[in-house]
Amino acid sequence: MSADDALFKKLEFLLVKVMMTSNDFSELIGFDNLLGLLNYFPLDMKQKLCEKMLIFFCTKKDKLNDAFLIHSLFQVAKQMHDRIDFMSEQSEVNRVSAIINQIVKKVDYGRDLNKTLDVYTNARGLFINLDQVTECLI
Repeated sequence: MSADDALFKKLEFLLVKVMMTSNDFSELIGFDNLLGLLNYFPLDMKQKLCEKMLIFFCTKKDKLNDAFLIHSLFQVAKQMHDRIDFMSEQSEVNRVSAIINQIVKKVDYGRDLNKTLDVYTNARGLFINLDQVTECLI
């Protein structure tokens, strides 16, 4: 294990601890440098961290009606989506689709259907390679 790998493992551990102790995910995801920090991780570790962040969010939050938070979550989910290609195993496609579907189902603007439809339209464009997400959005 190289020094870089050890450093990335420590950073991963730190981020997971911060997620676990955070009371409000919107504060965590709203941290300016968090999404930028993820870009420095190796792709496999970045994928795992993105997945952990989204799963953490899905277990903590009931409704989602903050535009900034939705955008940030979709950017993290897009990182996972972009790793899916025709060579990906079906189990990985199903896992990523299920996580994104959970986030989409949490979007709730109440009676403001225009905002909800805008989010769904945006999500459909972002996650075009995942048929299960497209089905959920329709």
